[in-house]
Amino acid sequence: MFFKILNKLSSHTNPNVKSHEIIFHNNRYVTNPITQSNLFANHFSSYSHGVQPLPLDYSTENEFLNRNIEFWELKRAISKTKNSTPGADNIPSIWFKNLYDASLLKILGMLQQQLDSSVLPKVWKHTIIIPIPKPNKDKTKLTSYRPIALTSVFCKIFERILAHRITHFLTSQKKLNPNQHGFLPFRDNHTAIYKIYSAISEARKNKEFFVAVSLDIKSAYDSVHVDALILSLQLETHLKSCNVIQTTSLRIALGVPIWTPNIILLKLAEQEILSGKIKRLAIQFFIKQLATQPFSALFHTPDRIHSQLVEKDAESLRITFRNLNCIPDHIISLPVFPYSNPNACEIFLNDFYFQNKDLPSSIISSDFIDCIQRLFPNHFIIATDGSESHCHTSIAGFSYLQQFCYRIHPLNSVFTAEVLAICLALDELVIPEKDILILSDSFSALSSLKNISFHSPKVIQRLAAKIHIRKNLNQKIALMWVPGHSGVSWNEKADSIAKQVSDSSPYIDWIASEDILSHLKKQSFQITEEDYHKSKYQLLIGNFPDILTISKWTGNRVQDRLIARIISKTITTPGLLSRFNLHPDPLCRVCNEINDISHILLRCQKYASVRVTLWRKLNIASANITYDVLLSHVLVNKNKLLIFIQSLKYFDID
Repeated sequence: MFFKILNKLSSHTNPNVKSHEIIFHNNRYVTNPITQSNLFANHFSSYSHGVQPLPLDYSTENEFLNRNIEFWELKRAISKTKNSTPGADNIPSIWFKNLYDASLLKILGMLQQQLDSSVLPKVWKHTIIIPIPKPNKDKTKLTSYRPIALTSVFCKIFERILAHRITHFLTSQKKLNPNQHGFLPFRDNHTAIYKIYSAISEARKNKEFFVAVSLDIKSAYDSVHVDALILSLQLETHLKSCNVIQTTSLRIALGVPIWTPNIILLKLAEQEILSGKIKRLAIQFFIKQLATQPFSALFHTPDRIHSQLVEKDAESLRITFRNLNCIPDHIISLPVFPYSNPNACEIFLNDFYFQNKDLPSSIISSDFIDCIQRLFPNHFIIATDGSESHCHTSIAGFSYLQQFCYRIHPLNSVFTAEVLAICLALDELVIPEKDILILSDSFSALSSLKNISFHSPKVIQRLAAKIHIRKNLNQKIALMWVPGHSGVSWNEKADSIAKQVSDSSPYIDWIASEDILSHLKKQSFQITEEDYHKSKYQLLIGNFPDILTISKWTGNRVQDRLIARIISKTITTPGLLSRFNLHPDPLCRVCNEINDISHILLRCQKYASVRVTLWRKLNIASANITYDVLLSHVLVNKNKLLIFIQSLKYFDID
């Protein structure tokens, strides 16, 4: 849609924005606001150019693009509209977000009328253009300004509805160029970078030339994606150099000396090793691509995965799947047609009295029975459940005709298990001649299905696809949330079946990519914890919270740095300095012991009276304690930490 640029600069009344600057044009200075408006209008309109129409079939046979606008589409478009400055009609987006459904239905009818007539109101084409100066540019030049268009929120909502439909259509029908990576679901700068990297690696392997033409985009770095930058570092920077950069940055941020051990730095900052994170992000990138099949820019069929990767990446992926005890085929991927319509079936989350989990079990159970008898007397009822124990993760389904129970991959979360249980119930327990009511105690699973989008978990997309198949067979599916362990016999039975799983139970090897990514991240952070617990510092310092937790208790940055030095035992003392030949005498003049921070806080006779007072405030009973015991008393809560910090000045520590 082309928006005609109007000369509205002089009507902009925001007092925080200057109405005009002095503009130098054609060797003369222009100060008149109206003349400036004309210059800007002509300048910005030169950006517009003709474009080829998208290859869309808008014939009446194309039901997807031409169907009536649904209420959920309107509500989603409104919810995703930013609370920015309104257009010429001065109606803000927050006004739409506060409307009742009755008013929204009237707006829905108006938008449908515009779609049917293919004629837009003139006010929707009325756009206020505000020139915003670019930073560090000459403000007398027209080229130093970028245009900000203030359009009608009505128009933005209508555009968002159509854009969502068109994007869904182009993506699902694979009508876009496979090398298009920007502004599309399931593709981003990661996929573009890796395709270039793969082409370069292939050329080097075959001793061929690789020619690339790069177009620079001004100010693109301002919005660079951090993870993509880290992924790029893997291609250009040695991993050990990344670790040096990380530890150096942490020492500066925490305010600790250069000799602070890396193990303590990572533990204190609660960070994974950067080289490990880079490798993890690379593996996560490939797994995400596997999960977005058949829309992945890299993988289209599971059997050709490794052949499409650089050899070292393919080997890393093989090792990862071997460690996970699964193969790429086991990953739950997108259906052929991803869904974003939350109205595929009825979902009851907070519609009935018994769905108040604070009620007594007896009331929940009796009201549930009454609800089923009144509203769902002819539905075929199925109860599902997902369960996780230290031995197994399992799913179960139950109806009055039959039941099932399966083990699933232990990395799957309870959320995934609950959704998989519903999927299996639709496959194995439904009967074709009746409408189905499925009971689940997973509020999060049903809520996710009710708010489905392109970015929903892949297992939710799979469930939506199965429901859509039943819908095409004229079979109605309804999902109902039932509070868990509330005495409802259906769900109690499903829960009991799920917990009866054993090693001999049939096994389903599906695994959610989201759960794999969560596991890999958790595993990477565990390396930091394990390295610390295996080190000598665990015995000397003990366990302590990370600096982010501590910073919520302290009053300022100075206290953060002080506590970081206390924990890492890097407070400047004669004993510490002598280790680096920076002090001639490491001994305490009073006690004749090594004068380090442990001695000062725990044993030095010079501070005996201060220590007694501090011990009493910290509720420390024994006079003879170790350094790790002291920290365990200090770092237990905010009050004790502040008491400790205030007492340090009496130990001559600041």
